[in-house]
Amino acid sequence: MNSNLATKLESQPTVDYNQYEEVDGNFVFPELYQKGQVSMVRRKYRHPNCIESNPHYVPDETILRRCIAWWFGLGDPLGLYGETGSGKTDMLYFIADRLNEPVYLLQVNGGLLPEMVEGKTVLENGNTVDKLGLVPEAYKNGGLIILDELDKANKPLQSWFHPVMERKPLALEFSKEIILPHDQVRITATANTLGQGGSEKYSSSNKLDDALRSRIGWLQMHYPAPAIVTNILKGMFEQHLPNALRRKMIQVAISVQKVSQGDDAELNAVFSTRTLVKWAETLIAWGLSANLSESLYFVTRGSCDPDDWDSLVSVFQRELGADLDDTVGNVLARHGAASKK
Repeated sequence: MNSNLATKLESQPTVDYNQYEEVDGNFVFPELYQKGQVSMVRRKYRHPNCIESNPHYVPDETILRRCIAWWFGLGDPLGLYGETGSGKTDMLYFIADRLNEPVYLLQVNGGLLPEMVEGKTVLENGNTVDKLGLVPEAYKNGGLIILDELDKANKPLQSWFHPVMERKPLALEFSKEIILPHDQVRITATANTLGQGGSEKYSSSNKLDDALRSRIGWLQMHYPAPAIVTNILKGMFEQHLPNALRRKMIQVAISVQKVSQGDDAELNAVFSTRTLVKWAETLIAWGLSANLSESLYFVTRGSCDPDDWDSLVSVFQRELGADLDDTVGNVLARHGAASKK
């Protein structure tokens, strides 16, 4: 390395990511606060483990207020539960992104064992080095832990999570290290269910033991209100899709959601805002000569049980009528004219 460059790099100050600053709440969350209404503390410098949130995500105002209150005032873990695609993880990313907070997301599944979460010993340059897993690293150094889909955890992993939820010292088997909780570690979880087990719709969800589940404060997430979805689609696709067609697409999503939510749902399908956005993107990408049904089926086949597919198509036919099997060009022409009336 060039000696001048090496000297320059060595002289650069090291950023202390544990420095905090007081800022106006309006600067961080203008959706909620007016200038001078409230102040809050966030990291002064953006941490390397920060994750950019979805720029098109619009949080539910009530849930956002509750989550912020939890962030600054409550120590027990926070859990967000609800249907797939209801914005649980997006909500946590949104808040952490605004507060320059590092995020450590652990994707939980039924085969994940405690030794996989703790970390491992690796060989580096001829030396053995203990590498902490995401949860122990965040527990030690501070940051937002997201236990994503916690209700898929098996019994051994649930037991391992107990000291984390209670903010007790965490004893690592592989390194024999005992980690104390950092004062700026926050623990959250997402789940499709409340951990009751036996869900027909979310069959891979397990029963959480009562002690684990009771240590988490739970907020239920719902699909965004139609007005919010309308603004999302307008912001993303106003130049490409006429207003009348966007409204009709949203109605398709609402109708599917009505018959597919809860364990007593008529059919097992997912039609979230994410699905709606993917449909619009695919519709545009495949061009004017493709039938509208092609893009719609493309984004929904994988989110519907095969046995329920015919019932789902019936919902599409009821809401879209002749548009379903017509070309995108014809549909755009019809709805573009309707939007101008």
